[in-house]
Amino acid sequence: MAQRLKYVVYADDLVMIVRGKDLSVIRSILQTYIGKVLAWGLKRGLKFSAEKSIAVIFTRKKKVTCAPLTMNEKDMPWQSRVKYLGVTLDRSLQWSSHISGKYQKAKKALFMYKRIVGSVYGPQPQFMRWMYVAIVRPA
Repeated sequence: MAQRLKYVVYADDLVMIVRGKDLSVIRSILQTYIGKVLAWGLKRGLKFSAEKSIAVIFTRKKKVTCAPLTMNEKDMPWQSRVKYLGVTLDRSLQWSSHISGKYQKAKKALFMYKRIVGSVYGPQPQFMRWMYVAIVRPA
């Protein structure tokens, strides 16, 4: 059972990953390890929140039904996407939601900088290009 679970810990973020074909087996493995993590935390005075935890089933299938995971006697409903370390992952592992979010953020920043630079006579082209190259594109 332990070979099926992979986990990644970074600062205060924990990701548990289980691969398989049978969702009920995957769910039971995850539920077992959620219990182990909760027990480990209690020994060290830590509490984990079901409201701040997210569960996602990554699959290409259109419809998937599975009972929700539970943490601290509260259900964790399956979500369609998760943001982890600044990267948005959706259930079909497409990059469209991540790229769309980055695009909207960059566009908003560029127009905000445009208002700052061109408050009297409009933005000068060299300043707009500099802002795009130096600030927006790296983001």
